[in-house]
Amino acid sequence: MDRASNTICLDVRTPSASYEVVVGAGLIEDAGKKLRSLFPAETRLHLVSDTNVWPLYGEKLLSSLGTAGFAAMSYTVIPAGEHSKSVSCLSHLWDECARHGLTRHDCIIALGGGVVCDLAGFAAATYLRGCHVVHIPTTLLAMVDASVGGKCAIDLPAGKNLAGAFFQPDSVLIDVATLKTLPSKEFQSGCAEIIKHAVLADAALFSLLETGPADKTSLLTPDAQTLVKLIAANIRIKRAFVAADETDAGRRHMLNLGHTIGHAIEAASDCTLSHGACVAAGLCCLMRGASDPHVHLASAQDAKRIETLVSRFGLPVDTTFTRETLMDYVWRDKKRRGSSINVAIPTKIGSADIVSLSQDEMRTIIEYGCGTGGTAC
Repeated sequence: MDRASNTICLDVRTPSASYEVVVGAGLIEDAGKKLRSLFPAETRLHLVSDTNVWPLYGEKLLSSLGTAGFAAMSYTVIPAGEHSKSVSCLSHLWDECARHGLTRHDCIIALGGGVVCDLAGFAAATYLRGCHVVHIPTTLLAMVDASVGGKCAIDLPAGKNLAGAFFQPDSVLIDVATLKTLPSKEFQSGCAEIIKHAVLADAALFSLLETGPADKTSLLTPDAQTLVKLIAANIRIKRAFVAADETDAGRRHMLNLGHTIGHAIEAASDCTLSHGACVAAGLCCLMRGASDPHVHLASAQDAKRIETLVSRFGLPVDTTFTRETLMDYVWRDKKRRGSSINVAIPTKIGSADIVSLSQDEMRTIIEYGCGTGGTAC
């Protein structure tokens, strides 16, 4: 595709920082030029990637940065997978930044999916009390979620994302060409967050997803323009919530739609299930439980539409884990406050509210929403 005419640039403005998100194809080749507009050539760059992504795009990115005049470059490659979002990997990354002499004026570059973005973002937020960070996400999930908004975290044995920070990047470069090498299953995982955004804030997008292409081959058209527009639409949705509530004190809780039960499923699986699959199943379980006559917090018709759409994208709608196991993990969720937990529940397709649920109310939703049948993860 013609990079200039088919690139979308979006500004994200928060109280702590403003930055540009660029969506297009071939942006890794142009990364050096973009970063030179942000940093002087003497800036030391430390790249963070994983064992899946680095062999595909690492040398290409290094070449682009070198051509732009950056000479002081180093990199850390972590094992691919959720288990790298750990204290040990974070500590190793800190040590590597120190070993290569990074200062607060230097930059960490995340090249990879959500795990890499989270780990690199948290390292940047905490190394020397904060250095620069740029995200170059290579999965659909990271493009529409982890790379934008400044949330970064690692997992603890007790649950997902329990240690983290809010730290906005200096820039986000989304190169949709990297999705050509993304396995279809991982592409589906990203579609779960797209569905979530549509349920949350865009009824028209939801309707489009119900009738439009629902597989990687169709969405990743030869010129990638359809996918560029779809990703940009999702970033606009997330941007609105981030701008209104940067530190997740209220309205931004909405972006956790489906995540309360989804994170419980993911933790119960010891992170062997993909984040997107767990969010998709968590969203469907939530809607079934919330729309049950015993609860009556959501529409049964909307619950069915969501379940049908999730299935259309090849994602699970239920879980095989016991209700007791799920409730145990749910009650460790970071959105819990004392004896209640804040949960985003759709009032209709395209709109949602934050509802404070007691432990018994949350247990009732899980009782009627989980383990009821359908494709499970």
